[in-house]
Amino acid sequence: MNHMRNYLITIVAVCLSSSFALAGCSVSTDEADVSMTDSSVTQTVESVTESSILLSERVTGSLWSGSIDGNYSDVESICFDIEFSQNDNSETTDEYRYDVTRNGVVVFNSDYVYVKDDTAECIYSADDSELIAPGLYEVSCYDINDSIVATGSTEVSVTVDAPELDKNISMPSDDDYLSSKTLDLSDSFEQTVDADNCGWWDYDDTSVGKSAYASDTSVIGLSIVPAGDDCDVLYYAYYYSEDTRFTGDERKPVYSGTAAINEYDTFDSFDIDYKPDDMKPGCYYCLVSTDPGFNEIAASASCLVVEETTGEARG
Repeated sequence: MNHMRNYLITIVAVCLSSSFALAGCSVSTDEADVSMTDSSVTQTVESVTESSILLSERVTGSLWSGSIDGNYSDVESICFDIEFSQNDNSETTDEYRYDVTRNGVVVFNSDYVYVKDDTAECIYSADDSELIAPGLYEVSCYDINDSIVATGSTEVSVTVDAPELDKNISMPSDDDYLSSKTLDLSDSFEQTVDADNCGWWDYDDTSVGKSAYASDTSVIGLSIVPAGDDCDVLYYAYYYSEDTRFTGDERKPVYSGTAAINEYDTFDSFDIDYKPDDMKPGCYYCLVSTDPGFNEIAASASCLVVEETTGEARG
C-alpha cells in the first residue's frame, strides 16, 4: 500500500511539473511575440526617421525655376525646386509636402508627394489659367515628420495695362467734391464691397471736403472695403488734369499699381494710394479693376487737390 501511495504521488508530481512547464512555455512564447512586435515597430520608426533625416540633410541646392533673378512677372505658375543628393537607401522612399503663402496668407497646401529624380518640385498655379496675383510668395517644404526641409521666397509682379480715358468723360462739379463721395461702383462690384465705408481716405489730416484735399497733402488714397473674400487684389490707375477736362495726354495714366487687402483693427481695406514726388493742385481721377487688363471697370472715383493749404482752406 505504501508502495502504491508513493507511486501515485510521483505521478501527480510529474503532472504538476509538466503543467508548470507548459504554463511557463506559454508565457515565454507571449513574451517572444511581444518582443518581436516591439522590434518591428522600432525598426519601422528608425527607418522613417533615417529616411527623413536623409532628406533634410541631402539638400544640395534650390532655385525658382523659370524666374528672372529669382522673381516672376506675368506668370500663371511658379515653381520652387529643391535638389538632393542621391538616396543610397534603396529600402526607403522620400516624400514631402509644401505650403505656399502670399503676403503671409496661406493660399495652398499640398498633399504628400514623392521626390522625383532627386528633386522636390513645389508648384503653385493660378486658377483657370489666370495670371498669379502679385505679391510676396513663400514656399515651405516639409518631410514626413513635418520637419522643415527648405524654404524660399519670390516676388511676383503683374503688368498693369491701364487704358486711356474716354474723351467724353464726365466729371463732377466743384461743389460735389466738397459735399459728397465722388465714387461710382459697378453693379457687380458693389455686391462684393461695403459701399458705405468706401471713399477717399485722409492720411495727412489735410482733407477739406469728402473728396477734396489741401495742397499740402502728400498722398491721396481711395479706400475700398471688401464685404467678403471674393477678391484679394485690385488693379488701379491714376490720371491727372489741371482743370478737370482731361484732354490730350491727360487721358493717359500718371501712375498704375496693385492693391492687396490690408487688415486693420476694425476693418479690412484695399488701399488704392497715389503719392507723387510733387502733389500738384488739380483733379485726380482713379480707375479700379479686378483684372490687370482693365477689361471691366469695377470702380471709378475723382478728387480735387485745391491750391490752398490746410490752414488756409479751413480758415
